[in-house]
Amino acid sequence: MRVIIIGAGLAGCEAALQLANRGIRVDLYEMKPLKHSEAHNNNDYAELVCSNSFRDNTKNTPNGLLINELRQLHSYLIDIADKSKITNGNELIIDREIFSQQVTKKIRENKNIKIHTEIVEKIDDNDITIIATGPLTAEKLSLYFQEKFGKNNLSFQDSTCPIIYSDSINFKDKKLTLTDDKVFISLTKNDYDDLICKLKTAKIMVNRFDKEIELPQCCPIEYLAKKDSNELLNVKLFQDRERSTEHYATVTLRKENRRGSVYSISGFMTQMKHESQKIVIRSIPGLENCKFARYGRSHKNTYFNAPNLLDKYFRVNEKCYIIGQLSGIDGYVPAIATGIVASYAIYSYITKQDLYEFPNTTMIGGFCNYITTKTENYSPMVASYHLLKKTDNYFFNSNKDIKKWITKTNFIEK
Repeated sequence: MRVIIIGAGLAGCEAALQLANRGIRVDLYEMKPLKHSEAHNNNDYAELVCSNSFRDNTKNTPNGLLINELRQLHSYLIDIADKSKITNGNELIIDREIFSQQVTKKIRENKNIKIHTEIVEKIDDNDITIIATGPLTAEKLSLYFQEKFGKNNLSFQDSTCPIIYSDSINFKDKKLTLTDDKVFISLTKNDYDDLICKLKTAKIMVNRFDKEIELPQCCPIEYLAKKDSNELLNVKLFQDRERSTEHYATVTLRKENRRGSVYSISGFMTQMKHESQKIVIRSIPGLENCKFARYGRSHKNTYFNAPNLLDKYFRVNEKCYIIGQLSGIDGYVPAIATGIVASYAIYSYITKQDLYEFPNTTMIGGFCNYITTKTENYSPMVASYHLLKKTDNYFFNSNKDIKKWITKTNFIEK
């Protein structure tokens, strides 16, 4: 018995390792390096767009709760993320290069995984297949999915932030404050007003799929500047200290690797043309001569209307699974979780074991319920407490019930 996995992103790689390490042969198809999506640059698997892609790591946050569940379930990618950390803190900030390199190494060294560098344009219904091509699925395959699964493709516009070289930052500027993993740049009221002016007049890259983004944290920064500069101040440029004329807003730079050779500009997701990005970013104190390792960019994210297609194990049927952000969940950590859910269902199918749903007190169970709940406006969902059964102690119940599930299913090796 073999399993076909299309896509070596985080969901696909997690599923491949979970199945292969249980003795199941996996054929993993990945189009890189033949072709790269709009958001990817290198040839390694499980590529991340920024160092804080794994977000909160504390047990009193929804994302941290999910990470704890994945650690209990022996997630291979969370284990690699833990070993790729840049610093210890409330966020799981990792060295993106090390993480992707280690995932790729683990995949390539696994004797039960056969890698196919190939651009897939259709699937075979006779094979057990996991579709993990992500929100940036290649156009031909995306059109094939529309034909195969009906008009269930939805989409929204997403953006990434610029990354700059640290040796081009003026760390001597008194407005800069350094920590182990971040740089905080204090803006005066005049600095802020100048930034807003430049954002409002910036030239934008227009795409045929342009669409307003409803979530402020995902918005291009220039969109917020034009819509509501106070919202931009509170969402993108907030600060802990009391606001004054001399300390009016804060720009945050975040380390992108352990060497500290590059920093991302937190919250500056953008659609601006490259020349406008230079003008805007170089107007920020200490960044007057900054050099770009990566410009911010805009791209279309595609996902399925999951309640019309999937069950609680991310199955279209017993031989077809759709996982990762393509299934309508949002974020890298939830994508990893879908890889585990699908691999559990496939392993149970192959070994003829009963399936047990994930408890509704767990974040994984919350996602499984979310993708099967019909709603008029289905859209990608991040880890959130409102996905769970209401309780006085979310972490305690999640931790307790995920352990019960592990004991009941005997899916996780002791």
